[in-house]
Amino acid sequence: MMFPRDIIAVMKSMFGIQLLYSKAHVSLQYASLTYGTHDESFQSLPSFAYVLEQLNHGTIMDIQCTDDNKFLYFFMSSGASIRDRHASIEVVIQKVIPNATHVFYIWHLSENVKKRFHIKDVAKIFATRAYRQVDYDWEMEELQKLHKLAYEYVLKVGPHKWSRVYCPCRRFSMMTTSVVECLNSCLRFARKLPMMTLAEFIRNMLQKWFYNRHQAAVNMRSQLTNAAHAEILE
Repeated sequence: MMFPRDIIAVMKSMFGIQLLYSKAHVSLQYASLTYGTHDESFQSLPSFAYVLEQLNHGTIMDIQCTDDNKFLYFFMSSGASIRDRHASIEVVIQKVIPNATHVFYIWHLSENVKKRFHIKDVAKIFATRAYRQVDYDWEMEELQKLHKLAYEYVLKVGPHKWSRVYCPCRRFSMMTTSVVECLNSCLRFARKLPMMTLAEFIRNMLQKWFYNRHQAAVNMRSQLTNAAHAEILE
């Protein structure tokens, strides 16, 4: 729970502003009216979950409490866009999934290289992002000169699993992006909100994401993403 003195301290440390206690108190009241209090939020959470399940078919909500009736977990899964076990889904699973490309998350592979061989520069010269064969060959030669064992290690892993040059799929700039890290970054401020307000923030954010990406997909000029298309044009 936040008090006026907490707001005063934050304003002082972040903005160098000395806020009066009365203004901090009023600000806290406005925030409570806008976002609700933590106590009210936990009380309203079951109603929020019920309404969302009714309005969005396929949505699953679950609230778990401890033995002494204290909040433990809140599970929220919005309704899936693919449902009802249509016959075409089975065909996709049989024909597409077995042929899907399996690659490595580059950050983890770089960390493994650094920890295994204790040389930070190995990860920097490691030719993951080279677009052209000539650039890849040059960077790998430099890696071999710097540390032969590290060079042999990444080759053993398989360049098709970590390099742009040999990867059979389009990796573009997504080689070091984790969905979990992305979501955590988007919620770095919202996670301080009351529970129900946080849940509504997540629902609204995901809905906007999927709508915006749908619109972007409809307006794509080629099979490439807009960012990749612009990079090629440059």
